[in-house]
Amino acid sequence: MLPELIGRTCQSVERQEYSWSFGFGENYGLSVECPWRILINNRIELADRDHEQQYGLLEPIDVSVDAFTILSGKAVTDVDATEAGDLTLTFDSVRLEIFNNSSGYEAWVLSTPGAIVVGVNS
Repeated sequence: MLPELIGRTCQSVERQEYSWSFGFGENYGLSVECPWRILINNRIELADRDHEQQYGLLEPIDVSVDAFTILSGKAVTDVDATEAGDLTLTFDSVRLEIFNNSSGYEAWVLSTPGAIVVGVNS
């Protein structure tokens, strides 16, 4: 089911109470309940923990807005999931890295029209 994301573009990023959701259109959604970050040219551009941090800026960071700005219009070019439950979506020079931080809880859930894939430590 993961290769089905290749070619899809990110159409939404939303913060929920305890998770983040990334929408890829046509009933393709990724719910993330663990740490994640966006890298551009192998440098951290944004991470989930940056939400509402000010870091000396005029206003606090709204990670959902900034993540969508970075990912919007970019097509997924590669998908990689590890046995530890980590997930990486590559969008050319941009990577969304989701890293599982639990030995038992699900880290992320990918919903597609035909299946649900759950990222856990196997």
